[in-house]
Amino acid sequence: GAKLAVASLSRLVPPTYDEGFALINYTYTVNAPILDAYRSIGSNEMRSIRKSISLGNCGEKADFELQMITLGTFKLKKQDVSSSISLATRLGINSLDTAPTYENEAEIGNSLRSHEVSVTVKVPKRAIHPNQAREEVMKSMSALNLKCADVVLLHWPSDLIEADTLLPVWKELESMKQEGRCKVLGVSNFSVPALQKLIPSCTVRPYVNQVERHPLLPQYELLDYCSSVGVVVQAHSPLGGGNLLQHSTIKKIAKESGMSPAQTCISWNLQQGVPVVVKSSTASHLREITALLQDDTDNLALSANHMKELSHLSQQNHRFVAPPFMLRPGTVYSWEEAKVPDGEEYIEPAIPNTQFSIGTGEEKLPFVLHMAVREKKSSTFSEGIAACEASCPPSVHSHCFQRAGTRHITLFQGELTKNQARMLRYEQDLTDV
Repeated sequence: GAKLAVASLSRLVPPTYDEGFALINYTYTVNAPILDAYRSIGSNEMRSIRKSISLGNCGEKADFELQMITLGTFKLKKQDVSSSISLATRLGINSLDTAPTYENEAEIGNSLRSHEVSVTVKVPKRAIHPNQAREEVMKSMSALNLKCADVVLLHWPSDLIEADTLLPVWKELESMKQEGRCKVLGVSNFSVPALQKLIPSCTVRPYVNQVERHPLLPQYELLDYCSSVGVVVQAHSPLGGGNLLQHSTIKKIAKESGMSPAQTCISWNLQQGVPVVVKSSTASHLREITALLQDDTDNLALSANHMKELSHLSQQNHRFVAPPFMLRPGTVYSWEEAKVPDGEEYIEPAIPNTQFSIGTGEEKLPFVLHMAVREKKSSTFSEGIAACEASCPPSVHSHCFQRAGTRHITLFQGELTKNQARMLRYEQDLTDV
């Protein structure tokens, strides 16, 4: 046997880098037998991308196909919900990503009366006890006119781990799945240590981990770990909140590939078998995105060299979604160390671990506001602080620090009225992305 193997090895011709890359990419995204894929090297068939991915881990089978492109609803204005969902479904997007903190569930629910799509529901970070998690899911299902949610995700791990209630809350979600309230359970924004805290005690493991992922933040370590335990990584913010559309390298590759910058960023994920959550309310942008899955657009694919060039951008390791509560060194859920500019002392804000609804009225409430200012060449810390102070009551104290490439301006005041709080926007509205 050994002699035969050595003799065969001497007659084999190793694939080139491009061929090997295409082979690995094809087998991962299309799930074809290895020999069929090898015979297809160099053909147009190699460029095809799956439209959905079957969920299942550790021998389990979830009766659900996760779409490779899901329409995100964060910052989708209420008046645009109906037209956006109608347009997306016409273009072949049959999956929606929602959350109660996006404040448009009722409008989405009205639109779902006339559209049949799969829906992801999120448990907000304020739900830190099992009964609260169940109540949040049931409220969302009611607002969305759902009898059964397709996917239920824990939106953030931070508050659950701080309260030491991650496992009890997960057990409650497992019970809801057993009751037929949802088809698939998953998480969002979980790091490897956070997943390792959850998975060993699960009866039903998470099938999905939705995280920020793009060429500047590939998260390969997380991708490898999730793959090893049967968890599908789904990318939110694949365009970096729109910031990557003006990146010089991405624009160059887009021009060379005959694609738009948005198509380039999304293809980078899709060609690695990573589903994406995209946000767009315009017909032109949605057509750009859905063109990537059309059978007659095989030319809309990145070459191995372009994928390699995009991968080099990972050295920048830049997060565009970086809420302060996820950047706390020493905790299992923290993403990375805080980056503080020279001469600035980082002061951990006293975020209240309680919840309250912001309504009308003039009664006083404890209040903490965080504002994130994106990096711009023309902006400075002093300009950022001045801009925030201009929009806030005179008594507000400002403190500015930097984390993960984003300037966070934290405004402190002992009390605000509910009306003032509504005008300034409560912290969870800005950070529950």
